[in-house]
Amino acid sequence: MPYSKMVSNTVNRGKIVLQFITYNGFGNNLYIDNVIVGRKNNIDIAVTSINNIPIDTSVVPDTSAFYIMPQVTVSNIGLTGISAYRVIMEIGSVQYISIHDSTALAAGQSANVTFDSLLVTPGTPLDIMVYTSLASDTNHLNDTLKQYSIILAGYLRNVLFEEFTSATSPSSGSQNLYLDSFINNNFSLLCAVRYHLGFPQPGIDSMYLQNPSEPDARRLFYFIQSVPQTLVDGNTRMPLPYSMDSNLYMPLISRLLTGTPVSISVVRRDISPDSVSADVNISVKYQLPMGDYSLMVAAVERYVNYSSPPGASGETVFFDVFRKMLPDTNGIPLSLSPGNYQFSLNYQKNPQYVDSLIYFVAFVQNNFTREILNCAKSRNYTGNFKPAHFTRSTKVKPDFSPLNTFRTYRGRSSRSVKADTTSYFAFQNFEGPFPPPGWIISNSDGYLTFEKVRGVNGVSLGGSNCVKVNFYDYYNIGQKDTLISVEVDSVSAGDTLYFDYAYAQYLSSYIDSLAVNISTDGGATYSNIFNKGGYVLATSLATTLPFVPATASDWKTVVIPMTGIIPPGNPSVVVPNAYELMQNYPNPFNPRTTIAYKIPYDVNVTIKIYDVLGKEIAVPVNKKQTAGSYRFEFDGSGLSSGIYFYRITAGGFSDVKKMALIR
Repeated sequence: MPYSKMVSNTVNRGKIVLQFITYNGFGNNLYIDNVIVGRKNNIDIAVTSINNIPIDTSVVPDTSAFYIMPQVTVSNIGLTGISAYRVIMEIGSVQYISIHDSTALAAGQSANVTFDSLLVTPGTPLDIMVYTSLASDTNHLNDTLKQYSIILAGYLRNVLFEEFTSATSPSSGSQNLYLDSFINNNFSLLCAVRYHLGFPQPGIDSMYLQNPSEPDARRLFYFIQSVPQTLVDGNTRMPLPYSMDSNLYMPLISRLLTGTPVSISVVRRDISPDSVSADVNISVKYQLPMGDYSLMVAAVERYVNYSSPPGASGETVFFDVFRKMLPDTNGIPLSLSPGNYQFSLNYQKNPQYVDSLIYFVAFVQNNFTREILNCAKSRNYTGNFKPAHFTRSTKVKPDFSPLNTFRTYRGRSSRSVKADTTSYFAFQNFEGPFPPPGWIISNSDGYLTFEKVRGVNGVSLGGSNCVKVNFYDYYNIGQKDTLISVEVDSVSAGDTLYFDYAYAQYLSSYIDSLAVNISTDGGATYSNIFNKGGYVLATSLATTLPFVPATASDWKTVVIPMTGIIPPGNPSVVVPNAYELMQNYPNPFNPRTTIAYKIPYDVNVTIKIYDVLGKEIAVPVNKKQTAGSYRFEFDGSGLSSGIYFYRITAGGFSDVKKMALIR
């Protein structure tokens, strides 16, 4: 939460942490925006995001230099309109400077500022600094936004679509033929693996029963609880219905526009009358980010035809049916190092399958993030198979499994704002990367959860983005998801908490809810300050279409005074209730930066610094420490510019974060 603050020696101030907790009832969409603590300044203009240059490392599918028109968002978060202001972008590493003079930005309004054309040469670091110039601004702490980026030349990618389906699921039967047509029409751009599962009851899908353990292993890996479900490149869930073209094509196009550092090919080779080999070639162009990478190879049957429906789905034709993982669902561990790698994996022919229709799909996956870096298949023609068409549907409610697992995501820092003693105003308007720096999403089922939405904005602050929970497509009724804020300090009893939200019901029998809790002891304990559900939560009329707030009247602003919440005296030292490694500040840095961490128990703590090749650079912490919060300063004076990593190991806890040194 970017913030500036005024600290009075005569006013007791405390710290707060917020929890936004949602409970899914498979209803309609919920939006949250503009979390504010304190009061607005009179004149206050802020640079809130860099829109079209990704933070840190990104990849383009070409080696040629290209032009981009950098764009940023500037917001007037003050109480007074501004008649004129100037925005400057500087990128010292490429000697770029562009100045944009703008006029008339009303209070609460945002504007996108586009700068002069920038020539980007892949591999050249970009140390970006964007700042506003307005002499009358009463809060200069949010005038500047810094970002380190590097765009590397990679390879073209294929996109992997992994569907979980079942012949016993009517929901699958009503959707799959649209997916069949989409895959056939785009077969040259993508790979497809369709895993058949043993639910819903009676779970007698023969394609599942022929090899139940491996589809179940992939299901558990992805936290799949229902069918049909489709994963796009491992970490994007494709929304239903498949009859809506944008649900199919948007994930495909989005991934095709990004490059990848990994090239992969696979060829089927006959080695004996009863066995074949999947010959895989992998080229890694440069050092991959830290992760747990595996080569996965699936034997897939292109086309399975039954004379009559084998289950309740009504389908008789099934495409790209998963048959076997080679050698198994653990895959083959891969090195992070650049180079070329070859693998030959044997596959024993199975008389239950049509061997001429068996082909191989190979893909490289990061098991930490689930992302597929690239994929390839040994068959590049569709065959003369014509999928039929069903009547289009709207909201699809799939069939469930009893899975219940836990998964937590942590945000990465893109911006740090150092406090001064001029004014107090803490805000988060979700215009930058999501989750914001230091915020945490707790998503216990690994399914739909809080996500950033573009083109929708709350009413309290300017901008063009907000946070959404897609209850409309969230089938896991009763599921709880939590968004936890950073710790906001120097909050007094005289301050006020605000946030915007928007919600519409789907039907009265589908009840979603939102609870907001607040902690004044560092997250050890929480008290409820907001709890509504169903029509009481609604800010707009009920609709059976996916809800999107279109006007200011679709939003409500919650106002909660801190009187009675902030303790009357200074809070005592609080022992953390969980391990945490914070993002270093500042980041990027030159040459010093501060690293902070929390440990809930007395434990041996080791923190090591590594370069991008994994070489150990320093061990600033290696000792037993009592439970508490710690920080230290790391001096990179003897290091060259580049990306570095720092890892904490404490008891059974381990975490790693990235930092950038810019000279």
